[in-house]
Amino acid sequence: MFLDYITWNVDPVLVHIGPFSISSYYILFLIILIYVFILGYRYFFQRKNIKNSDNDKNKSIPVDKKGFKLIRADDQFFAYIAGLYLLGRVIGILPEDLNINVSIRWYGLLWALGIYATLLIVQRLYKHEGLPEAWLDKLFMYTVAGAVIGARLGHCLFYEWDYFSAHPLQILYVWQGGLASHGGAIGILIAMYFFDKRVSKKGYVWIFDRLVIGVAICGFAIRLGNLMNSEIYGSPTTQPWGFIFVRNKETIPMHPTQIYEMLYCLITFIVTWWLYWKKEAYKKNGLIFGVFLIGIFGSRFGLEFIKNTQESFEADMLLNMGQILSIPFIIWGVWLIVRSLKIQPLTPKGK
Repeated sequence: MFLDYITWNVDPVLVHIGPFSISSYYILFLIILIYVFILGYRYFFQRKNIKNSDNDKNKSIPVDKKGFKLIRADDQFFAYIAGLYLLGRVIGILPEDLNINVSIRWYGLLWALGIYATLLIVQRLYKHEGLPEAWLDKLFMYTVAGAVIGARLGHCLFYEWDYFSAHPLQILYVWQGGLASHGGAIGILIAMYFFDKRVSKKGYVWIFDRLVIGVAICGFAIRLGNLMNSEIYGSPTTQPWGFIFVRNKETIPMHPTQIYEMLYCLITFIVTWWLYWKKEAYKKNGLIFGVFLIGIFGSRFGLEFIKNTQESFEADMLLNMGQILSIPFIIWGVWLIVRSLKIQPLTPKGK
């Protein structure tokens, strides 16, 4: 054997800033400065002249009298923050000085990078099919909201309901950790229902045939974050690639199931990407989505047999909670593939 084991002792905190004290007035000034900069940038640099364009993909984008694209003032959020902060200063809620103590963790950073990678991938697919640019911004907001809210609620409801039912306000304490991938999947499913009804109107499954290609890479990034946190690993192993998770006081090698899950996410991405570009599988409604469901949740089902029990209530269960939640997705994936192979290929608009 080329290795006896791998010692894993990575600090989950990438950068730690603080503690230090800063005047509240400086914070207020910085917020206002950022707000003004964003307004100026969006006005002077992000307008696009589309006066003479009647392309389908620009029809859903409002324009002003001069033919310039109008951009919603989403950044008014910063103005609200500044206003609330100033109000707090006036009525004496906020202290004169704030103690800053910030940690940038691998897990949060990789979540953000995974979401950004998903956006870039789906953007390329939408551009390939000539779909409206405005759809992508809305898809991003719906997806992020569904994933984060669903992952948090999924953890609280599926894994620690006894505790959170007694402390419901702590469901909002996302900084204390606790996100469930199955909950995130359910959250995205719900969010995409509303996205289809309000925006795309092309069909529920149609959305996922494109979205899940990027989601597979996001899953890869999230599992890498789990590895950095030394969490959700497997049972003891004698294999040479076993990890000793020192930060968790482990003394024997364990299955690095985070890496196994990273691999099946990566393989699922490669397969769905190949199906999209080489086989034009997006014309077979549901085929890519079905392959994704089997690749992700089928692999997850198998890996759960070598994972450590996450919650005490799972100790005597034949199948743990992760496996039970995976079964409907696997069945759905099989049904989508079978159905897609029987229908006539779709002809994308503009093709």
